[in-house]
Amino acid sequence: MNKILKKLSLFHYNIGFFDYNPEKLSQGECSVAWLRHPYKDRFFADPFILSVDDDEIKVLVEDFEYRRWKGCISLLVVDRKDYHLKRKKTLLDLDTHLSFPFILRKPEGIYVIPENSESGRLTAWKYDLNTETLSKISVLTDMAVIDPVVRKIGEHYYLYGSIKGKNENGALYQWESMEELSGYRLMREEPVKQGKEDARRGGNFFMMDGQLYAATQCCTHSYGEALTICKVNVMDNTLLEETPVVSLYPQKPYTEGLHTLNISEGLCVVDGLTYLFRPVEKIKRMLCFRGINI
Repeated sequence: MNKILKKLSLFHYNIGFFDYNPEKLSQGECSVAWLRHPYKDRFFADPFILSVDDDEIKVLVEDFEYRRWKGCISLLVVDRKDYHLKRKKTLLDLDTHLSFPFILRKPEGIYVIPENSESGRLTAWKYDLNTETLSKISVLTDMAVIDPVVRKIGEHYYLYGSIKGKNENGALYQWESMEELSGYRLMREEPVKQGKEDARRGGNFFMMDGQLYAATQCCTHSYGEALTICKVNVMDNTLLEETPVVSLYPQKPYTEGLHTLNISEGLCVVDGLTYLFRPVEKIKRMLCFRGINI
């Protein structure tokens, strides 16, 4: 799509699935089956897999509604055979934008830590499997963290993410806590990793062939243009050293971006970007940004 048409279009993400195959993934090979759904008034992005069985896939996503220009966190129930959307339920809707519903599994339950950088804080919510609801548990930090990922190293817990307004596409920061769901302090004012090629997180860490890897976003030319899978060489309280291994590129019909990868129970989920040509809606939005309501 040329630049003029893009300026008159709305960005539109969708999620997709493919089977986890370490050999193929390490070569950048993936054949994505995109979610089939009827919605044109919103998009789904930042997917995290909640559960998988023979019949259904349950995924938590950013559910972004154009009319409100704001995201909430929704549960999508997807048919395993043909990937059509069977059911959608809103789990968390606040006055501020929500996205990137990071899932943390503990012996006592499942917790969700969504990005909510507009609120200026990062909050943990407990997920109830029976009622499919979220209840607020604790605040991890009073900082505007973007794309948060939590990892335990030894007896300490570390939070990785970007900070709103501080080179968010090219600088990764590190927080530390003795508690998994609260009390995180910024380790240093300088980023633990820099570079638009692979600093911003694109999903959770994952193990492949006995080695820890990270899903990161390539933002060299534009936000979330592709995914970079990095091998984690060193991860401790002072360093995060990663080596880029392979890139995953957008696939038709979502050819404008690919910026999330998560893996669970033998299944991979990603999201892809395209544009919807809607000049009237886009012009209204641009005027709204300038304080002109029509």
